Amino acid sequence: MRSETMKPLGRLFDSVAGKALGKHGREWALLLAHWPEVAGEAAAFCRPLKLERPRGKGTASGLVLKLQAQPGRALELQHMHRQLIDRINAFFGHALIGRIVFVQAPFSPSRQSSRPQARTLQPDPDLMRALQGRIRTVRDPALAESLRRLAEGIAAKEGQRRSGEKRS
Repeated sequence: MRSETMKPLGRLFDSVAGKALGKHGREWALLLAHWPEVAGEAAAFCRPLKLERPRGKGTASGLVLKLQAQPGRALELQHMHRQLIDRINAFFGHALIGRIVFVQAPFSPSRQSSRPQARTLQPDPDLMRALQGRIRTVRDPALAESLRRLAEGIAAKEGQRRSGEKRS
């Protein structure tokens, strides 16, 4: 008999994609999806290859992240490995990564991001001016910046709608 109760989405994700993504599938999927944000400038010359448990007794806590590094950049990355670990762990909110291993190999075009480049939408200038006027009254700079980015998105969508473009 099938249960008609609602189940948390996380359990469904694990049952569907868990085997394909491995034991730390959720973390791996998030890391891959947000790598440019997490790694910052380093994302231009390195990418995650594998997330695995450390081997042997007395190893450091946390998982081992293997990163593919562009030839000639591994030394630079080695110097900033602590910063990368801190950024990744801050993204997840806990000490997920304990160590990073670098593998030097050129990026092949097939492994690079296959996402299509997003079209840049031009904001509606009238709407943008009106929204910016409202944002100027916000005293918190971080909130004002967030509202500015939101306003640009709204104005761009409105500009797209007014110009009659269809979203593909």
